[in-house]
Amino acid sequence: MICPQCRSEIPDGVTVCPQCGANIAASPPRDDDRPDPGAKLVEIFSTGDAAMIPVVESVLDGAGIEFFAKGAEAQDLLGFGRMGTSYSDATGPVEFLVREEDEAAARAVLEQLTDPPPEDAEEPARS
Repeated sequence: MICPQCRSEIPDGVTVCPQCGANIAASPPRDDDRPDPGAKLVEIFSTGDAAMIPVVESVLDGAGIEFFAKGAEAQDLLGFGRMGTSYSDATGPVEFLVREEDEAAARAVLEQLTDPPPEDAEEPARS
């Protein structure tokens, strides 16, 4: 690494140049580490059920699929919140968006959330 001020060679990871005392900024992120601002997003799930939002987020996170939950933060933003529904009438239901190339994988992991239980599944015990 080269000091931007005195042009001395300095070891990687050093935050202050030993020659001139200049602060060395961390290197900027590589282009391949940044999200693609032009990526096409597709809606893969929409829900007005407030209890489903963290479930969907957890399933997508667990699968390593990056997503955007459009409207999730705005559900309780307005003073009247969810008034009689499970979502805010002002913002509508939460829409989950993923990159187009992740659509098939996201739909596959979320399929379990919309499939009915098998007919031979036992009822949970009630206390």
